[in-house]
Amino acid sequence: MLKSFLLPYGFRKIGWVILIPTALLGIVLLFSDFDADAVFRFFGLSVRTGSGSFTSNAQHWLNNIVLIGISIGGIFVACSKERIEDEMIARIRLNSLLTALYVNYAVLIVTALLVYDLAFITVMACMILGVLLLFILILRVALWRFRKSTDHEE
Repeated sequence: MLKSFLLPYGFRKIGWVILIPTALLGIVLLFSDFDADAVFRFFGLSVRTGSGSFTSNAQHWLNNIVLIGISIGGIFVACSKERIEDEMIARIRLNSLLTALYVNYAVLIVTALLVYDLAFITVMACMILGVLLLFILILRVALWRFRKSTDHEE
């Protein structure tokens, strides 16, 4: 039998707890003029200006927190086992991954043709997490449809 490299089922809950807040923070950072220094002050961290201080560039720290949080949370959600992990679930998982890969690279090709300069860098930063987030979305929808169709058969 093939060895499964999936994480235990309990990692999914931890992943959602990490993924949702960091994704919301990422959306806020992406679409608004957000004062990153205010977040550090909210958590009681002193915001110092200067080249040698720890929080001298709060925006960069928040960007890193969002990127790492979405990555770790997404991996935990996407790569954790289902309660019952069988061949059909593995097939749905593979098909979802391939669909997410195709969609992500189609968007990448269109973006490469239509977007330039700094906007292209922003789109590429979002595309780094695009495959993972698309995979989670497609997998959850496919599993929901599969379970819904098997419930009607019983």
